[in-house]
Amino acid sequence: MRESLSKLLRWWLPWTLAVSAMGLALADEKHALQIDRDELVVYCDAIWPADVAHVRETLRSGIAMTVIWHLTLSRSRQYWPDEEIADIEVVRHVRPDLLSRRWVLEDRSTGIVRSVNRLNEAISFLTRLRHYPVVDRSLLESGQLYDLEVSLQSFDGKQMEGWWRRLLRGDDFTASLSFREP
Repeated sequence: MRESLSKLLRWWLPWTLAVSAMGLALADEKHALQIDRDELVVYCDAIWPADVAHVRETLRSGIAMTVIWHLTLSRSRQYWPDEEIADIEVVRHVRPDLLSRRWVLEDRSTGIVRSVNRLNEAISFLTRLRHYPVVDRSLLESGQLYDLEVSLQSFDGKQMEGWWRRLLRGDDFTASLSFREP
């Protein structure tokens, strides 16, 4: 009896742990990407589960950091290739100013530049998209299924330029979400 219980635990325990770990990983991915809607626009909230200690140390040591968020919204179709509705690239750059102990935050997609005193604000600027507008709801069909894919590339120091950077560099983070338009 004891031997059969021991065999069962040896077989069952690793599988249980593996399935639990997969469930936690999927739960983390679900929390990494969410959508929100109002009457006119679909918004995206995304969190890059970065190694915050690395980002903090990079910025504290005076090295600039750039992240490129890539958002793709497509209409899911069964028999045809998915139809791309929106393709958005958000480029954010943080440059430390060690003399004044400030961080210069630059959203290169909009051209907005601001300066902050707190390092946590700079890290949040790089690692989060909050209530970011993705698409006008008038472009979406009621009852249709849509897929939102978000990927991110990060660069310490100088950013790799050109269209080939996505092929050569790869993504540091990807998440996807499917939703149905009411």
